[in-house]
Amino acid sequence: MPSQIHRRHLAPSESLASMFQFCSRLEAMARELVNPISDLFDVACRHHTVKVSCQCGNVGIFDPHALWYLFERKGWNDRLPAVRKRMRCLQCYYAKRKRTLATLELADVDHTRQLPMPDIVEWKRQLRRRR
Repeated sequence: MPSQIHRRHLAPSESLASMFQFCSRLEAMARELVNPISDLFDVACRHHTVKVSCQCGNVGIFDPHALWYLFERKGWNDRLPAVRKRMRCLQCYYAKRKRTLATLELADVDHTRQLPMPDIVEWKRQLRRRR
């Protein structure tokens, strides 16, 4: 008899799988709320790519580690609003168009723009420093 009661309350495997996916999404959302992405280092730690798009339609997708390293070497502010102000569309620059603010998005696709990657020792040092 107890096994029949237990079977009545068990959901089919499909609903268990969907419940697991829902719980994992909730966990990821909670993690994002506790530790919001505020700078390039946070983006690199979460392995998102940075998609930068201009109003002219030009789009560049950057590896977050390399973009963080560029900002670190230059001594620039790597907060996302400041990164947005630093990005410049080369097509608009060569066409001598007025500079406009870029749009930043976090994506999970392969990068299209190549920048030098940080040395593994430098990356590990920054990870230890920020934890």
